[in-house]
Amino acid sequence: MKKHGNTEQSAISGTALLSQGLKPNFWRVPTDNDEGGGDKSYAARWRKAGLDKAKLQPVTMQVNQVNPQTVKVTVTNHVKADSGSIAQKTVYTIMGGGDILVDNAFTPKGQLPPLAKVGFQLQMPGRIQ
Repeated sequence: MKKHGNTEQSAISGTALLSQGLKPNFWRVPTDNDEGGGDKSYAARWRKAGLDKAKLQPVTMQVNQVNPQTVKVTVTNHVKADSGSIAQKTVYTIMGGGDILVDNAFTPKGQLPPLAKVGFQLQMPGRIQ
């Protein structure tokens, strides 16, 4: 988590639940409506801003044991795009029973266009249903 700024693994009884960790994502495939309008279209503005190739830069990671059954991990990152950045703070509350609560805050900076998507992306192994 510290090196990449995101969740790298999660497992239960030795079975991996993630094949690719939870990471911020501000891109989605543009619709026909997004593409309409040439250089002024939403899709063109998203590409020009670099949202389709934004890079995650880890800033800090802090671990706090709340009680014997609960740990909080706070991660802050900068997501850098061509025309601005987004400060991201995620708090993972990991409970002894296996539940993980994820709280996020995103703060855009710079000349970013209206965002189509603010969220996370992860991948699970194909054997998980």
